[in-house]
Amino acid sequence: MRRNGLAAALLATCALISTSTHAAVYKCVVDGKTTFSQRPCEGDMEKITIKEASPRSSTYQENTDYKQLNEQMDDAINKRRADTRLYNLKRDLRNLIDERAENLEYWRSQIKPGITKLDLILIQNKMTEVRSEYDRAIALKKQQIQNTSSRIGPGNK
Repeated sequence: MRRNGLAAALLATCALISTSTHAAVYKCVVDGKTTFSQRPCEGDMEKITIKEASPRSSTYQENTDYKQLNEQMDDAINKRRADTRLYNLKRDLRNLIDERAENLEYWRSQIKPGITKLDLILIQNKMTEVRSEYDRAIALKKQQIQNTSSRIGPGNK
């Protein structure tokens, strides 16, 4: 019993698919306004039959051309986004390197004649801390650049 129900549902689906190659649209003019509907309407009505494009029709070829063009455009957009991301990562890396140099130079400038040993040790510790923090951030940025470059492909490193 269940098998017959499944077969009937499958047959009905196939019938719907096979009849869906033509669709009717009704162009209706009511009170001077033109509308389109899937159902017949009152007033001045014209039935328009819409056929699906077959693989051999020019419409099918045009659709295929548009799909290929869209894919090419999407590829170009994604490439541009990746190039921009890579550019920004490299800029950020240069900024980190410059900031590290400026920070270390500031702490070096604090070492002056007559400074106490305790202050010297504190400054040296601060310089070590700054260097370590920036080295971690720079290493992370370099890894991001490498990952992005490998996704984009050769010629962008």
